[in-house]
Amino acid sequence: MRGRFVGFPLSRPVRRIWTSVLMFASTVTGGLTVNLDFANAQQPRTFRATPVSFERDTLDDLGNQIFNSERQRFDSLRENSLRAYPTSPNLRAPTPELEKVRPLLSDALNEATTLVVSLNDDMRRYPSVRPLLTDAMRLKAQAKILADDSLTVNDHRLLTDQLQELETGWMSLAYQLSRSREISTRTQESARSINELARLMQQILKLEPQFDRWGLLSQVAQLSADIEHLNDDIQYEVYNSPEAQQILLATSRVQQQAYMLTRLLQDNADRPAVVDAYKRFQTLWYPQAAKLQAMNNPVLERSLRRVTQSDGKIAQLLLLQQDVNKDQLVYLTSQLRNAIDSFDKSVSLREVTRLPNPRLALSSVDQFYGVCDNFIDNVQRNERHEVLVEAFRYIEDGRRDFVTVFRSSSSPQAQAALRQIEQTLNTLATSMQVSRSDFDRTKAMTLAANVANLADQLDYTTQRWISRERPPFGNAALRETAAFADGSVRLQQLLARGATSSQMQQEVTNLYENWRRVYNHIVNCQTEERRSLGQLSSQITPAMVELRTMVSSQF
Repeated sequence: MRGRFVGFPLSRPVRRIWTSVLMFASTVTGGLTVNLDFANAQQPRTFRATPVSFERDTLDDLGNQIFNSERQRFDSLRENSLRAYPTSPNLRAPTPELEKVRPLLSDALNEATTLVVSLNDDMRRYPSVRPLLTDAMRLKAQAKILADDSLTVNDHRLLTDQLQELETGWMSLAYQLSRSREISTRTQESARSINELARLMQQILKLEPQFDRWGLLSQVAQLSADIEHLNDDIQYEVYNSPEAQQILLATSRVQQQAYMLTRLLQDNADRPAVVDAYKRFQTLWYPQAAKLQAMNNPVLERSLRRVTQSDGKIAQLLLLQQDVNKDQLVYLTSQLRNAIDSFDKSVSLREVTRLPNPRLALSSVDQFYGVCDNFIDNVQRNERHEVLVEAFRYIEDGRRDFVTVFRSSSSPQAQAALRQIEQTLNTLATSMQVSRSDFDRTKAMTLAANVANLADQLDYTTQRWISRERPPFGNAALRETAAFADGSVRLQQLLARGATSSQMQQEVTNLYENWRRVYNHIVNCQTEERRSLGQLSSQITPAMVELRTMVSSQF
C-alpha cells in the first residue's frame, strides 16, 4: 500500500555513515552528542501525509482568479472574430450550429465543475494529480465564458477562436488524465463525458484537432539548444576518440532534424506532418543517445539529461502515447545510483554532526537510499510499469525529508550531488510519463522566474499608465506593482537557497495576495496600456495559482 514504508534493506552507503557516526558518538565527551537508536531508526515508518485538498472557499478563490484572467484573454479573441465577421451582430436568430452547441457548452460547464471538485478530492489520496488541478480550473473558466457568450451572439463563427482554444486546452488535459493511473472513478467518468461533448462540438463546427503550437515551438527551440550544447560537449570531451567524427556527424543530423521541426511549426504545418518529423527525429536520436550513454562521461550525461527532458515534453505537447523506454530507464537508474554515491562521498562525518538534527539526517538517508535501491532493483528485474510507478512514488516520499535535512549542508559537492539527484528524478518522471507527486523545486523555480520577468514588465507598463491617466489610486497601484516585482525576486532567491516549507508557504501566500491587489488596480486602466496589462495578467495569474497550489498542497 503506497504511503507506508515497507522496510527496504539498509544500503551500502548508509551502513558506512551509520558506522562512522556510531564510532564518533562513542568517543564524544563534550559538545554535540549524537543520540542514536538503531532499532527505532530502521523500523518501518509512515511517510508524511499526502497533500490535502483545498477548502471550498480557497478553491473558489483560485478559480475566480483563473476566470478573470481567461475572461480578458477570451475578450481579445472575441474582438478578432468581430473584425473578421462584421455583419454577424445583425443576425436575428442563432445559426443552426450555435443552437446545437449551446446546450453542449452548458453540459461542458457542469462536467468541468465536477472535474475540478473531483480532482481536488483526489489530491487527498493521489498527490500526483495536483498539477492537473490548475488546468481543470482553466477549462472550467473557459467553459463558463463560452456558455455565457453563446447566449449573447447568434453567429457561431464569433466563438470559433474561443472554441478552438477550449478544445486545445481540453485535449492537453485529457491526454494527461489518460496517462494518470491515480485518479478516481468519478474523475474518469467526468473526463469521458467532457471528451464526448468535445467530440460532438468538433463534428458540429467542423473543427480540426488542435495542439499547443506555440508551446511546442518553444520546446522544440529548447531541444535544438540542448543538442547544440551536446555537440559542444562532444567536441570537447571526445575530440581524440577514433569515432569522434562519426559521433559529431550523427548528432549534427539529429540537430538538423530538430531545426526541421522548428521550420514546420513556423510554417503552420498540420499535426500529422509535425508528428512525422518528430518520429524521424526519434529514429535518428535514440540509437545515438545509446552510444553516448555507453561512454559514461559525466559532462555528456548532463547534456543527455537535458535532451531527454525536452524530448519527453515534446511528446506530451504532441499528445503522443508512447511506450516507456526500458533501456532509457536502466540508464537513468544508473545515473541515479551515481548521483547517490557522489552525495555519499561528499558528505563527511563532520558535516553530518553539524546538521541541525543528525539523527533525523541519518534516518532520512536510510529511507531515501533504501527506496532508491528498491526502484533500481525493480527496473533491473524489468517489472511492470505499474510496479515501477509505485516504487518511484516511494522515492518521492523519501526524498522530502532527505532534501530538507541536507539542503542546509555547507558542502558545495553535496549541494551539487543533490541537484544531480533532483535533475535525474525529473528526467525519470518524464521518461516514465508520470507527474511528480512531491514538491518539484525545479518547476517552482521556473514558474517564479517567469513571474519575476512578467512582474518587471508589469511594473514598467503600470508606471506608463499611471503617468498618463493619473487616477486617484495611482500611488497605491505603483507601490503594489513595485512590491510584487520585489516579492517575485525574493521568491526566486528563497527557492534557490532551499528555504524551509514555512518560509515558502508564507512567501507564496503573501505574493499571491499582493497579486490580487495589483490586479484590482490594473483592471481600472482605460489607456492604451489596458491591452498590455491584460496580456501580462493572463500569464501571471495561472503561474501564481500554480505556485500556490504547489506549496499549499505539499507543505
